[in-house]
Amino acid sequence: MHPTKPRIVDIMEFAKGMGCKRVGEAYCGEVGPSILLTEILEINDFKVTAIFCKLGGIEKEKAGL
Repeated sequence: MHPTKPRIVDIMEFAKGMGCKRVGEAYCGEVGPSILLTEILEINDFKVTAIFCKLGGIEKEKAGL
C-alpha cells in the first residue's frame, strides 16, 4: 500500500473540512522542520500556534516551573 497524498495534505483537508482556521503545533528539539510546517500551514490560510515541549530541553526546575 502506498499513500496517495502527503500526510500534511490529508491533515489540512481534514482541518478545513471540520471548519478549523487555527491549528496548534508542538515540537521538541530542532526548530527547522517546525518552521517549514508553519510556513506550509500559513500559505494554506491556517493560523498557527506553535510551542516547544519541555521548553526546548530545559529542565522545568531551571525554568522556574
